[in-house]
Amino acid sequence: MKNYKIGILRDKEDLVINITNDNIINITGMVASGKSTLAMKLKDDNTTLICFDYLFGYEKEKRTQEITNIIKELEMIYPETKNQIIFKRVNNKEKIKIMNLKYYEYTEKFYNYLLENVKKPIIIEGLHFYRFMDIKPIKGKIIIKRTSLLHSYIRAFKRDVCSKGKKYLKGEIKLDVLKEKFCQRIKIPITTYIRINKYIKQIMEMEIEK
Repeated sequence: MKNYKIGILRDKEDLVINITNDNIINITGMVASGKSTLAMKLKDDNTTLICFDYLFGYEKEKRTQEITNIIKELEMIYPETKNQIIFKRVNNKEKIKIMNLKYYEYTEKFYNYLLENVKKPIIIEGLHFYRFMDIKPIKGKIIIKRTSLLHSYIRAFKRDVCSKGKKYLKGEIKLDVLKEKFCQRIKIPITTYIRINKYIKQIMEMEIEK
């Protein structure tokens, strides 16, 4: 089998696989690999763009009204997911505590809901495809960003830590917030790198069996 793995030092072309003929584009890759940037390039006025992070309590400021309405409908169907996020600040020291990892068990349910209820062509992007989903439910086309481990890591560090550093210098955030993001991003995501390459291997094996 040809080596389709994401590289450690060198970027590779995006891996594009047509799983079914449905009008859906699924985009995944490592943190800061360029998923959101690609999704925005592909989006037009007739397309619904959904980042999985929106559905799981993050990036509220980026949600459109369309996404907000979808989240409200999902919370009516699964009321236990209302107002939850995986990481929540607790007590006055703003420590991070893992709340409910089982919340991610709803990834496939949310995905199936989108397929059944969103009438326009859909672009869905996020880490969730290889972290929390089986391959079988995926419809349409999947694009895997093969930005290298090194470049993804550097981009994530610059995006999250350097930007927070600027906000700290301006007095917009506390030092604890900067420290938290630094500790999160200083770790090289080797586990994630291994996981997504296993996912790619599974997809390619599935394609060979067709």
